[in-house]
Amino acid sequence: LLLSVSTPVIRDGSNIFSLDAIVEPSQLMTVLTEQKLPSSWRVVMTDSTGTIVARTHDIEKFLGKKVTPDLLQRMSVLGEDAFESKTLEGIPVFTAYSRSPVTKWTVALGMPLDELSAGLRHTLAWLIVATIATLASGLALAWFIGGRITKSITALTQPARSLGSGAMVAI
Repeated sequence: LLLSVSTPVIRDGSNIFSLDAIVEPSQLMTVLTEQKLPSSWRVVMTDSTGTIVARTHDIEKFLGKKVTPDLLQRMSVLGEDAFESKTLEGIPVFTAYSRSPVTKWTVALGMPLDELSAGLRHTLAWLIVATIATLASGLALAWFIGGRITKSITALTQPARSLGSGAMVAI
């Protein structure tokens, strides 16, 4: 399968210029794989009609097919956007895309929501553990200081009783 890319016709006086190129999907795949993105991320390149011309996963299965309806609808309205959606395989992802104003070709990047929220969950778990540890340390320290104060007050009880009964108290 070869893809043909054409630029609009440019008129210069009486001359007409047109720039055409033929690109193989494997060449576009090279561009996508050179980005060294995480293997779980999905990247797709589409032509002006939303037809897949390159994809990082299962290109044999999806080459020549349309992208998801929600992505296709957003691409028809906005040149760039980011939103939550699902891939063609049904994986929940956070999708960001950008469309070329000249060729109307689009590159979309899908990052799995589980992967994006995993870091947040990890950080939240550490914050909870740190909060519990700090609270436990504070309570232990308060218990220790309170015990020392109680011991001091208890030690004053016997001399106070002796003074109350009129006995001599040694200081």
